[in-house]
Amino acid sequence: MVSNALSEVVVFRVVGELRGDPNHLLLESPDDRRYDYDIARGTVTPVEPCDAWEIDVSGSSEVHIWSPAPMIVA
Repeated sequence: MVSNALSEVVVFRVVGELRGDPNHLLLESPDDRRYDYDIARGTVTPVEPCDAWEIDVSGSSEVHIWSPAPMIVA
């Protein structure tokens, strides 16, 4: 997901974290795509979840990311 706008707010649902590195959150977009949010770097990258992720969809936490468009990598 890349925007031509200078910045935008993107709302994701937090559905998990990377085992052994909780600085990586597994996010789900409104169109059901999954992303790795690297908190330290501030980047969001598409990811195909595997066993490395601890997934918990029982919660309803949301992350609102106000970002310059280049932060979200397609």
